[in-house]
Amino acid sequence: MDVYETTTKKNLPSTSLPGGRTAWELIFERAFQAPDAVTIAALGRSPLCFGDLKRHITTLAIALNVEGVRRNSRVALVLPSGPEMATAFLAVASSATCAPLNPEYTAEEFEFFLDHLQARALIVPAGRDSPAQAVTRRLGIQEMIDRGGEKISPRGIAAAIESHPDVRAVATFGIPHPTLGEEVVAAAIKESDAAIGESDIAAWVRQRMGSTRAPRRIYFVDQLQRTESGKVRRSDLSRLLGLDQPRVTRAHESRVAEAQSPASPPEAALAEVWMSVLEVTNEGSDDDFFPLGGDSLRGTRLLTSVKAVFGLELTKRALFWEAARVAGMACAIETVRSANAIVRHE
Repeated sequence: MDVYETTTKKNLPSTSLPGGRTAWELIFERAFQAPDAVTIAALGRSPLCFGDLKRHITTLAIALNVEGVRRNSRVALVLPSGPEMATAFLAVASSATCAPLNPEYTAEEFEFFLDHLQARALIVPAGRDSPAQAVTRRLGIQEMIDRGGEKISPRGIAAAIESHPDVRAVATFGIPHPTLGEEVVAAAIKESDAAIGESDIAAWVRQRMGSTRAPRRIYFVDQLQRTESGKVRRSDLSRLLGLDQPRVTRAHESRVAEAQSPASPPEAALAEVWMSVLEVTNEGSDDDFFPLGGDSLRGTRLLTSVKAVFGLELTKRALFWEAARVAGMACAIETVRSANAIVRHE
């Protein structure tokens, strides 16, 4: 049984359009007929196609369902006007009651509306401080962040990372992304003498939350700055780690360029492909594709270019993890080449 039937069909809104069908049903029908057709576009941003919109809707339905949100539950949106708001509105309205709120409201106004709405969840942009977040914590409302139309629970991500036996503390936060708006990353404190790396924690989170909900990068830090009340200063983390400016508009850190420059001819060739697709002037072998500005459309172009240059195909799934960085993609290419050589030999 597919996701449509098991997670969202029972939550379809009752309001029908001409012809007796809902907007949700029309979106899914269009996604089946023309998945690559553009449905939402904005100046300077990658367009969203019907196939991706369908994926956002079904993914959000699952995420809300896991958090106990049902069709009659109320979900508040505190997002600026733009493609993210449009996508979030369509996605939330397909499985719950959607209540957009003005991001410019004061804490008192948010408390009034959220309390009277009896909101079950709140969706806010990743990495941006809003008085609504403090209000939701005080009222016990589930907070979710918007990552390019995908809704992620920062509490869930933090809980998954912190459940690792070698992690002492963690905080999730957002960094600027040229097309998604913001990307979700995490800062973690290891237990003393713990011999773990970023890939170990990422694998741990993927096993518990799935590949699309794991943070794109995990940074290890010695301490997490906190307020007088003991809360982590998430807004300071991106600045302290030097991640508060989009990669394409800031000078590339020389320490990264020098320490992580391509180490082999295949990596050097891949770096050129990456810089062309992402339209950046420099790139380190350990830089992740998505925080650099990658999205689904650029991912498709990258894989097409890799096939043209190297004569082999990598999967989209690989781009999310083992091939998400130049060094990892070079290893993935070598793995595919070795597998093909064995097949030809046999």
